[in-house]
Order: sequence, then C-alpha cells, then structure tokens
Amino acid sequence: MTGVQTCALPIYPIDWKMRSGYLRATLPRTLGRDCAGTVVAVGEGVSGLGTGQAVAGVADPTKHGTHAEYAVLPASQVAPVPPGVLPEVAASLGVSGLSAYIPLVEDARLAPGARVLIHAGAGGVGSLAIQIARHLGAEVVASCGTANREYCLGLGASRVVD
Repeated sequence: MTGVQTCALPIYPIDWKMRSGYLRATLPRTLGRDCAGTVVAVGEGVSGLGTGQAVAGVADPTKHGTHAEYAVLPASQVAPVPPGVLPEVAASLGVSGLSAYIPLVEDARLAPGARVLIHAGAGGVGSLAIQIARHLGAEVVASCGTANREYCLGLGASRVVD
C-alpha cells in the first residue's frame, strides 16, 4: 500500500450522485477513485515509489476513495507523474484512461490497419480512446456533436459522425 497526500482529484458523475443522495452508498465512505499527489508513506515490499515522489493513483473501488487530504492506495495502482505534467492532468487520467485502454488494448487487441468507432469522442474516455487507437495504428471514426468536430479530428480521428 502507498500513502498519498492528495493535491488534485476529479469529481465523476457517480461521486456527485452519491453525495446528492441519488445513489445509495454504504456509509461511512470516502468518495473518489482518482487522485494525484505526493507519496508520504510506502508499505512493506513496495518498490519503485518513494516518499516525496509525485504520483497519480486509482483507489480500490471496494475501499475508501480519494476525496480526502490523504489516500491509501494499492501500490500496483499508483504511477509516477513525469516532470512537467500538472497534478490536475495526472489526476484525470486514471479511471478514464483505464476505461479507454482496457477495451482497446487488452480486450480487442487493436492493431495497425484496424478500424474502430469511438462514441462520445470529445468526452473523457472517448478523447483518450481516440489517441490510444491512433497510436496503435487504427483508423478512428468518432461520434461527437458539431461543436466538437475539429477537436476530435485534432486528437486523431480520421472522420467524425454527428
């Protein structure tokens, strides 16, 4: 386990819905899945992470979350943040990044020459999925509203569907 002093975290729809009472949560519970911050403690057997290091992490969904001054995260779900990457950016990549990466890379095993349709290309997951798919050499068609057409094309979509 790794102790992180948080400095940035996203608020997802599930978080505000639980906070507002639209979804039930077993209490007590700390909301939040992603965060960025500084390592303040590392558990026994943890390697590659040290105190004072800038990191981003994803909390275990069955445990307490990251909407707190400090979060305890599984070391396997914490990654160093490269120099120059703002904590606000790093914190936004955890769940959204995994939600884009797992279906494209691990499940579909997307390869050069493949064609993929990515819905909601301007959203958090969709915008990352476009970039991952292009990086893997796939042709990307993205759905988005007219206002986001150029944005999705700029991320790597070869065509957009409104």
